[in-house]
Amino acid sequence: MARYNLFFLLFLSCLAFTCGALWYAIQTEIIIFSFPAFAEYTFQQTDKRKITLFWHTEKEIIKETTECIWSKSLNRNMHAVISTWLCYMQDENLLDKRVKLETVALVPAGHEVYLSFNYSLFEPQQTIIKKWYILESLFATLKPLFPELKMIRLLVNCQPLYDEHIDCSVSLPVTNFLKNYQNPTKLLHYDKQKYIVVIHPTGDKNKTGRVVAREFERKLNRQLAQEIKQIGEEHAENYKVVITHDIGQQIEQEESATLANRLGADVYIHINCFESKKILPEIICYFSLYNPETDFWHKKRDALSLHPIDKAYLASIHSSLGFCTIVTEHLKNISAQRSIISGPYGLPLAPLMGIQIPSCIIECGIQKPEQITEIACVIAKALKDTLKVEA
Repeated sequence: MARYNLFFLLFLSCLAFTCGALWYAIQTEIIIFSFPAFAEYTFQQTDKRKITLFWHTEKEIIKETTECIWSKSLNRNMHAVISTWLCYMQDENLLDKRVKLETVALVPAGHEVYLSFNYSLFEPQQTIIKKWYILESLFATLKPLFPELKMIRLLVNCQPLYDEHIDCSVSLPVTNFLKNYQNPTKLLHYDKQKYIVVIHPTGDKNKTGRVVAREFERKLNRQLAQEIKQIGEEHAENYKVVITHDIGQQIEQEESATLANRLGADVYIHINCFESKKILPEIICYFSLYNPETDFWHKKRDALSLHPIDKAYLASIHSSLGFCTIVTEHLKNISAQRSIISGPYGLPLAPLMGIQIPSCIIECGIQKPEQITEIACVIAKALKDTLKVEA
């Protein structure tokens, strides 16, 4: 019996040594296994394909045709295309950081993909529209190559991408957001005894915002909101401007939304400032839009039903578009030669989340703080003209 056990132990030792030596040889490529059928299949399914890359600038849409390795794996193809697109974006100085795509996770149906990057695609100093140009370029690049792709979820290190302006907490449709919308003037009917406008200046006790002309954005936003209130309420007893918070207070987006919804205001305006390199001040108008193809469909809403916070904007999306369009027209009429006016743009906007009343973001670009007063006069006059407030 002892002899049998010794023989069995010797056999196990030789087997373990042989397996270990074989594993080491395979790992160090001393021994290489080649399967002709598998290798032939692999080489047959991999080739080069011409792809067109897009990126938006302020003046034009640039196209670049290049070659990319193409295989039967959609994940690999998408990873290769986006990585090539990122390299071109960085070469054109449209991305400041060396952003790399880490993970591509395509759902089995192929209509939605999760993209995880090592850094955010956006910079804090960028305007909202420049941030969206990056996403619009990505959508335009992927759409013709992957026709079944409908939605994209953006992640950073496998966590939801957070941005102060663009809402990336939900999947974004792969479609064109930057298009002209029908002028909905007929959707606005302002004929009231008293008008209430809620203004939220970006920044509070803990959030300083961007750096604008060597000043913190929150200071300039506060000054702009106060001057709009002062100029707007002057000689107009039936017009009231409510600022969501005072200096030194801390306020969350949900609190601003609750205030605006319960106050029964006519419109909610979120104000941002950014540093512009142009001589003339800039004014850009935005409204909340998450899907250009379906958001404007008529939907019957019950007053007592519950809706997700990211769908609150649908309660007044037509009025928001109408208000934003008419405000933009009045801004152009009032200050066509003294300011650069653009918009309205419908985008998924985080600062307008939870707002049920007509709402918009007015983003102002200045080169020096002295331009705040000029912009405030223009915006106050445009708001009163839109609401048809009589002095």
